[in-house]
Formats: sequence, structure tokens, C-alpha cells
Amino acid sequence: MTAGRRPPQERQACAWWIKCDPAAAAHGGWNWPDLFAEYRAGEPYLWSVGTALSQKNARLAKQGDPVFGYAAGQGFRVLLALAEVERGAVFVPGGRPPTPGSGLPGGFTVALRPVGLLETPITLAEVRRALSGHDPEFLRTRFGSIFKVGPRELRSLLLLVERKDPATRIPAAWKACARAPLRGTGHAGG
Repeated sequence: MTAGRRPPQERQACAWWIKCDPAAAAHGGWNWPDLFAEYRAGEPYLWSVGTALSQKNARLAKQGDPVFGYAAGQGFRVLLALAEVERGAVFVPGGRPPTPGSGLPGGFTVALRPVGLLETPITLAEVRRALSGHDPEFLRTRFGSIFKVGPRELRSLLLLVERKDPATRIPAAWKACARAPLRGTGHAGG
């Protein structure tokens, strides 16, 4: 491998795909609308702690990074929400779950801030079509909850959201992130 090139699994992220499973008992029925109902400015809203990959990605997340909120599981499989990382690399002790509805153990997670609920949820089939020709981390593995989204994938997802749900306001910084060349560790414009 030539100097300066990263293996595919080490690609940099400028956004995140975060998955919940409202049908899973460990999630207690939590779904993306709950973030919008329960979020209080000034109080960190912590996302569940997951697999080693998810914890690694949580440590890479930076404040302001875009988040695509996906609901998986029985009767779901739709992109429902847009959020932002309020703080990455949040360590949650193992003695208590990161949120009241989560039964998962401690580790690294991210604090989230809501941006917008999609009026028209986007199916996983539509996401797959929009990302054909890409190799997003969240389509390569089903184990985990926080997955990297690269700049080309971000551009495609933003175009999909704008097309399917034109009423959703996408922050200007997200569009700039999708156009910016990657520098530094973990996010665009770094």
C-alpha cells in the first residue's frame, strides 16, 4: 500500500449514519421522534453505546458532524431524521445506561442535537439506489449503530433528502462539508 493511502475500513467520515431498532427490547422502543421530544438544550442527549466499531466511530465524531437517523427492525427500515453531533467521544461508565431507555452497557457514544424529522421517510431501498456505486460502511455490516459516511456518500444522501422531502431544511454547513476535501482526522475541513 502506498504511503498516505488508508485501507477502505479506515476511510474518513464527514457525517454519520446512526441506526436504532425500535422493535428491539434493549432499545425500549426508542425511535428518532423521541430525540425531538426529549432533547433539552444544554443537557447532553446521549446515544446508545454499541459494538466495538460503533465505539470507535463515536470517538471519531466531531461537534457539528451531520447525522442521518435510520430506524431498522421489524416494520421499519427507513431514514427518519437528521441530527448533529453535539459532542463526540463521550464516555459513559458501564454501571448505568447512556439514556433511560437504553439497556446497553457503558462505553463511548455521542451526544446528539435534533435538526429535523423527515415528513416523508426514505426507505432503505431508495437509499441503496441513491448510493449505488458507493460502498458505505452501514451497508457493508449490519453490526453496530454508528457508521461513517464519506463526502461522496454525504452528497448523495443530501440530494436524496432534498428530492424526497423538500420541506426539510438542510444546514448550509452540511452542504459545505459534502463539497470540502478531507483533511485531518475524522471529518471534512478539519
